[in-house]
Amino acid sequence: MHVIELVVAPDGNRAEADFTPTQTGTYAIYLGTPNVGFAVADGGRVVSTTCARYLSRGLAMKLTGVECPDLLGVYQLALTGGTTYTLYFGPISPQRWVRVYLQSEP
Repeated sequence: MHVIELVVAPDGNRAEADFTPTQTGTYAIYLGTPNVGFAVADGGRVVSTTCARYLSRGLAMKLTGVECPDLLGVYQLALTGGTTYTLYFGPISPQRWVRVYLQSEP
């Protein structure tokens, strides 16, 4: 799991992070901050995401292998291996951190 620090901005705290998958496929991105804005882009093109569900504590534990009550929601998206994507978080206030867990789907 990664913890992303949000930067203070006039319209709410924000962050961005790059991710380059090694394989083409469907990925799940689990977020630990409810209601945080989330988007993914490939260059200037926004990638379609599906908000799949909110996670129960049991499902979060099953996914991570440890008790992990910090993951609350999941987005699914199709990514191309070797392509760099930018993950955008926010705006949201007063939160300053977002927990992120990224996994390829079977």
